[in-house]
Amino acid sequence: ELLSSVKMATVTLLCFAFLAMCASHVRATECQMLATRLSVEYRHFTSSDLAEAVRPVVVETHAPRLGWWLVPTDPEAQNLTQSAYQIQVSSYADFRVADLWNSGKVLSSNSVAVPYQGRNVSAFSAAFWRVHVWDAQDNPCGWSNETGAWEASGPWAQGQQGSDDLATWITARPPAPPPTDCEQYNDHPAPRFRTLFAVDASRVTRARVYVTGLGYYELALDGAKVGDAFLDPAWTSYNQSVEYAVYNVTQALMAGNRHVIGVTLGNGWFNLLPLRMWGSRNFREALAHGEPLFALQLRVWYTNGSTVTFSSNESWRTGPSPTLRNSIYLGEKFDIRAEQKDWATVAFNDSTWSTSHTAPRAATLGRLRAQVLPPIRRQGARPGKLLHEVGGQRVYDVGQNIAGHCDVCFAGGTPGSSVSLLYGELLYANGNVNGMTSVAGQIKSPGAGGPCAPSVAYQTDTITLDGSTFCWHPSFSWHGFRFIQVSGQVNAVQNITCYPLRSDVASTGTFSSSSSFLNAIHDLDRATAEANMMSVQSDCPHRERLGYGGDALMSGESFLLNFDMTLFYEKRVRDYVEAQRANGGYTETAPFVGISDAGMGGDSGPIGWQSVTPVLVDWLARYHGNNHIAEESYESLKDFMALLDQRPAAIETGLGDWMALEPKALALTGLGFLVLDYRAFANISRALGQEESARKYDLAAQSVADEINRRFLDQNSGVYAGGGGSAFNNTQCGQALPLFLQIAPPAVVTRVIASLATSILQSKTHLQVGGFAIKWVLQALADNGLEDTAAAMLLQTDYPSFGYMMSNPYCNATTAWESWFFSDSTYSHNHPMFTSADPYFYHSLAGLQVHPDANAFDRVIVRPRPVPGVTSASASLATVRGPVSISWTSAGKRVVVSLSVPPNMHALVVLPGQAQQTVGSGDYQFSFALPAP
Repeated sequence: ELLSSVKMATVTLLCFAFLAMCASHVRATECQMLATRLSVEYRHFTSSDLAEAVRPVVVETHAPRLGWWLVPTDPEAQNLTQSAYQIQVSSYADFRVADLWNSGKVLSSNSVAVPYQGRNVSAFSAAFWRVHVWDAQDNPCGWSNETGAWEASGPWAQGQQGSDDLATWITARPPAPPPTDCEQYNDHPAPRFRTLFAVDASRVTRARVYVTGLGYYELALDGAKVGDAFLDPAWTSYNQSVEYAVYNVTQALMAGNRHVIGVTLGNGWFNLLPLRMWGSRNFREALAHGEPLFALQLRVWYTNGSTVTFSSNESWRTGPSPTLRNSIYLGEKFDIRAEQKDWATVAFNDSTWSTSHTAPRAATLGRLRAQVLPPIRRQGARPGKLLHEVGGQRVYDVGQNIAGHCDVCFAGGTPGSSVSLLYGELLYANGNVNGMTSVAGQIKSPGAGGPCAPSVAYQTDTITLDGSTFCWHPSFSWHGFRFIQVSGQVNAVQNITCYPLRSDVASTGTFSSSSSFLNAIHDLDRATAEANMMSVQSDCPHRERLGYGGDALMSGESFLLNFDMTLFYEKRVRDYVEAQRANGGYTETAPFVGISDAGMGGDSGPIGWQSVTPVLVDWLARYHGNNHIAEESYESLKDFMALLDQRPAAIETGLGDWMALEPKALALTGLGFLVLDYRAFANISRALGQEESARKYDLAAQSVADEINRRFLDQNSGVYAGGGGSAFNNTQCGQALPLFLQIAPPAVVTRVIASLATSILQSKTHLQVGGFAIKWVLQALADNGLEDTAAAMLLQTDYPSFGYMMSNPYCNATTAWESWFFSDSTYSHNHPMFTSADPYFYHSLAGLQVHPDANAFDRVIVRPRPVPGVTSASASLATVRGPVSISWTSAGKRVVVSLSVPPNMHALVVLPGQAQQTVGSGDYQFSFALPAP
């Protein structure tokens, strides 16, 4: 019996083992991930979006970039990677046949920016796609859980113009001699255009409007605004390129047979006033400019496959709008009495309107290009709170310094009376609005702005009433402000609701910690970024509004960590390339407005401002796998490298660490920028397979690094001299930059760090640097064991510090200032160049950083660095591969770390006192002991 029992137990155990092995085999042969969130040209867009979206994804290239996320189907699964994919593309949404492309099984782990390699998708046609993936064990994972889609570009495909069926650029007035400066300040009502057309509504299957207008346009169909975008199109160098949009108007045309399209044009950047910025500079002299004009084509598809088109031409009728003046700097003047109701409807009688005119200025415009950058949209609502009403004036507060516009609602009022709005960032002691920090171009005295310009170029709007009830907002301008002063017939104002505006890029990053103070600095950085994305990354949203390269280099990584900047920065690279000078240099601003301070000749900018172009291209590859823009801009970058190779003297006499309190180390920082440029170009060359160029510029970067150490480093003290005659000045910037670049000789690094620490102690642990070196100092400290010092600098509350910005006797900041000190007249209170603390929050405090050798975020470094007084921190990033996140908490002397990594990504985990380890996808927990104080 005993033997029998033993045999029976053995058999039972063997059966259980066999079943367990079978179950394990089943699990091993089942894919545990799924392809989802399909993207075309970095935009998540599905087949349902194609039918429903007002602005469908329209692709000009014959090889659009396709991408997808991989998500685990088992929450406990780890180390999931893709080994192969198959893409099918069809002209049919139901995939009855993959008639456009069937890639077959491709052995590749790539899931980012995979180029389409099928048949050319015909202009105006739709393409539908799906992807099948295999895991690392070659298990099939099935088809994606959604169908992606795109439309091929329409009448202006690849920028081609001249075909008979294409739209004509039209304008409201016939050719005339250019107006004088003074005439340009007179009333010039924003022109409106309309055309009546008919379709067979019962047979309409699809309808698209292709449109652009300069400076800005608003599109209406049957009396209603089409879409929710503002300030279209995106600002570009119009002599190089003009962007157009595509609107889906299918449902509107299915509603009836007779319709009216209407277009209203604003001046925007194309018809600026001749303001003399800073008393001398007229941007019209550098920018392509002229009378507002537009081009439009409506294309309608019928059930039998035929199409009909309606295009802009001289038969369109044109008349005035009630917007009598509009300027992006000075605001708008609106008279409701001039409104012609229902002007964009069939019922309107346009017999008093004039015929349009072909616009001769169109011949000088650049190529037409489909706008892929998300348009400018409203970002929530901020009701204006009435602070007080004194002396017939009201002051409203929207609670946050923003860039945007306001809906102002009126009721009653004496016909012909007016209401004026003054916008500003500050209040005077008496409670009135101080608009001086946002005055255009510092024009603050009679005559300073040129003939007939206002004595003070405030941001204002003026609305003339007719006694009716209506609401109004500026259509062709925006303002940077927190406060609004209302004067005139204020009792007619019923309420004010304001809307932040920005390019509608997705928010992709989050950071939080147990320190409400550090969280507030992060919020300050984000709010400043959101106020400076009007299709260019601006220096400020009011006084200048320009695309300075230096400001973008200072704050660009903060933007990348918080928002999906792929397409935004792709456009910005094109902007700089289009503005490139004949000598290979990049301009200080793009589009170029004529500013060239401390540049390298030929109207190029200072080196720190030029450096943004190669660095952006490098960032785009690392963060987003965007090598397309690297290929597109490579020849331009080679020209820039050729200029740098000549070593212009201006490299060492640029603008340095802008707005620093300490002495500037111009030569040192100039050569530091040169190292950044050479390294970025070497990385770009390597990514494109240009190995010879990569080796050349790796060596060039090292040569400049050696030169920096030879010329500026005192080996005994570890101090880098600043140059410019200031020997061994031990500045924070001068010490931090070599550490940030990791070029200090290993034998001297300890002394360099000690010298940086000494400089910081001499400033009582306060930042003394400008916009560039904030990131350099914080990262140099954190990377070299002084993370406590980095946090202490950020936690300061007295001048100079972020704490002082946010809490001071004058006005507590809700966006970053242009200067460490308070200014009530000159300097902006909404300037992103000082927002480079966020990389420290993400990379060091929370401990989540893209690997320096990453491609498309395929690798991250996990290295949390807790600091005294902060007991928890977390960060998350929605990357091109999926969401990655980290959080940690400290209790006593131990820190517990939670990490989540998406499929197709690896994380290098670096924790104190432990060996480094690399982990794949999945959820993990780690712990480590806090180092002894």
